[in-house]
Amino acid sequence: MRVLTLLASLSHMSPLAMRRSRDRPRLLGLYLLSPTGLAAVRVERPGFSEDPASLAMMLGIVAGFMGDALCKGAPREFVQILRAAVGDRGFCAVPSTNFTLIAVHQGRETRGFLGSLESLASQLERRVGRTLCEWDGNRASLKPAEAMINGFLGRGAHIP
Repeated sequence: MRVLTLLASLSHMSPLAMRRSRDRPRLLGLYLLSPTGLAAVRVERPGFSEDPASLAMMLGIVAGFMGDALCKGAPREFVQILRAAVGDRGFCAVPSTNFTLIAVHQGRETRGFLGSLESLASQLERRVGRTLCEWDGNRASLKPAEAMINGFLGRGAHIP
């Protein structure tokens, strides 16, 4: 009887729907980079970046990549999310007026995932954009941003 109940509860999920659920990206870490390329806020899943040296190198490379992409003379509002991946892991860099938001993920990006990142960047810009533009290294001034990013990461293992 229990098997029939389980099968009935899963019957609405087609194999395609179950595959899509597995393919959604799993957010591993979010980083808010100041205009100078420093990681002003860093929020990660436990155990993600056990090697701080490699994380710092990755963030430096991404900051350089963003600087190159944004300094080509194109107006900032036309620059969209920059993405790169190797295997099942990748990053998305969302440029904003006063910072860059970097998301490290596992799995493939979806439109919903990218839209959620853009929405988060927009909210962060309104809340702490000016602070980051003039940031002096005081992490306490970015507690609102850290709380927003923690909330975003804490929404669950997968974002739409």
